[in-house]
Amino acid sequence: MSGVFFLLLLFMPTGSYVEQLLSDSLGGIAPKSKPQKLDEMPDAEIFSEFGAIEGYRQSFGSTEVRIYLMENASKAYGLYTFYRNPKADEPGFTLHGDLAPTMAKYTLGRWYVEVEGVRAKGIAEELYEKLNRHYRAHMSQEQLEAERKLPMVVRSLPFEGLKPRTIRYVLGPKALERLLGDSVSQYDFYPDSGSEFALAEYESDSGKGRLLLIEYHTPQQAKAAFERLKDYRRGSEFLVEREGNYVIELSGPVGKSVADAVEYNYTIKWLDYRQPGPSWASEAAKTAQILVSVVSIIGIGLLVSVICGVGLGFVIFQIRRRRPSYAHTFSDAGGMIRLNIVDELVMERRQRQQ
Repeated sequence: MSGVFFLLLLFMPTGSYVEQLLSDSLGGIAPKSKPQKLDEMPDAEIFSEFGAIEGYRQSFGSTEVRIYLMENASKAYGLYTFYRNPKADEPGFTLHGDLAPTMAKYTLGRWYVEVEGVRAKGIAEELYEKLNRHYRAHMSQEQLEAERKLPMVVRSLPFEGLKPRTIRYVLGPKALERLLGDSVSQYDFYPDSGSEFALAEYESDSGKGRLLLIEYHTPQQAKAAFERLKDYRRGSEFLVEREGNYVIELSGPVGKSVADAVEYNYTIKWLDYRQPGPSWASEAAKTAQILVSVVSIIGIGLLVSVICGVGLGFVIFQIRRRRPSYAHTFSDAGGMIRLNIVDELVMERRQRQQ
């Protein structure tokens, strides 16, 4: 998850680009001042759960533009669904968005955009066109396709009987509590998107109901959360089920068929940075490399020792051979090996001279 996230940070529009964009005219209206960077987000706890990094605000006459940068496209989508208006129209110029007479909301990659005012529609369209042009110029086709995908837990929701524009994607207790209007202490939450919630409303011949689908990173987490929630809902109208990493909670007379229609598309996730263990072939190759390296080092060591020994012996031989004291002595190694007959020959020569 870290290489992809680095690429997203590298290629997505930067804050400086947004500041420049909000410093130009939109809708034929020039801003009166530089865009304001938001040090404190509205609904700070909600924005924090969705991974907001920074935000910018600018006024164009009576219309205000707010642009928020999120950690990834899924969290931008989640923030949009949290604030979405089910009764608003779809803008048409974007994949995920709302369009009301005086308010437009939409996402583009890691950006969540709000335009509020009497000219919201026109300014929202123009702003989207400029952002999208810059966005596409800095993203590959593979990255664009990847960011268009909805979170897995949202894609697992059944679409039969789903009320339009009621899907909410939630990552923390504050946002879920706000949407449910009730305590959420009965649910297990894990940090860093460890618990992902999809909330949606359904209609059937039996009536209306609400489906809450929770995805946990491991089956063990899901099992513990399921047992706790099942005990909490025991004796109530809520239906609680579990499948794999999913915990399903269904309320209302909408029917068990909705819960049965949840698609459990399991995925394999590495929970840390450790990779799968190497195969026997790679282990054998690594062992062979180590053996070759060891033998090579030993061979090189022996070769160096022989060369150094021969060189040092040759130097000593030459030095001693050139000394005057060894001119009349018998030696086959420049004095390094002394013959025992030398002293006897010298004594015999001296006696003859006397």
